[in-house]
Amino acid sequence: MTNGKRPFLRRIAGGATEASRRYADILAALFVERGGVEAMTVAVQEACRSYCGLAVRMEELHADLVAGKPVANSTLCRVSNSLTRARCAMGEPPTKRAAAKPQALAVPAPGSGTPAPLVHRIERNASL
Repeated sequence: MTNGKRPFLRRIAGGATEASRRYADILAALFVERGGVEAMTVAVQEACRSYCGLAVRMEELHADLVAGKPVANSTLCRVSNSLTRARCAMGEPPTKRAAAKPQALAVPAPGSGTPAPLVHRIERNASL
């Protein structure tokens, strides 16, 4: 991405486009959500960039669609599928990963005065 002094990617003369501003907004949100650039591998950073480009493209396609412009279903499907793959490549943000871990259930000690939860045992029906 860089040659050591400046990015190889060039800015558009005269300012940024709406698409480039949206791309930057999505990328910044993804980086913050994942703990910043320092907390991310290069592969995850690149997956985030791919996701941003595809997300901007999908938003453009949706804008064309609602404006009544013709949009090929195959294009929508390809971008959507690519967006899903890029999202999988990024992985879940650390906060979501931590929340997704199952928590151990607290079981009251016998005689603690707290009623024990009811446990139902499902028996297999031998006639099925």
